[in-house]
Amino acid sequence: MSRKRILILDDDYNILDALSTLFEYEQYSIVTLSQLNSIDIIEDIGLLKPDVILMDINFGEYNGMDLCLKIKENKPTSAQKIILMSAGDYGHVAFKSKCDHYVQKPFQSDVLLSEIAQLT
Repeated sequence: MSRKRILILDDDYNILDALSTLFEYEQYSIVTLSQLNSIDIIEDIGLLKPDVILMDINFGEYNGMDLCLKIKENKPTSAQKIILMSAGDYGHVAFKSKCDHYVQKPFQSDVLLSEIAQLT
């Protein structure tokens, strides 16, 4: 059985490190991106084939909700499972980007793991 792959997009290295440690402990395969300088996220998703994308809403100069909508409105990636996360209270608007789940930071590890498990 192959391990499920999670793509984590966050510009906070502490968050990337903590989430990577958590998911690796739970036997997930992890890929992280801390910036999107000239990277084509649609192409990357096609190459990486993640089971779930965990994306910060405030991702450097990018808006995670805009990126999520771009992914969901692109035919080859429209079925991609995406969880948006943020320290801000964006729950009321996050789902307009067609995300599958939204979690507010700080979050409980068991809650996040449960949401990931539901999507994979």
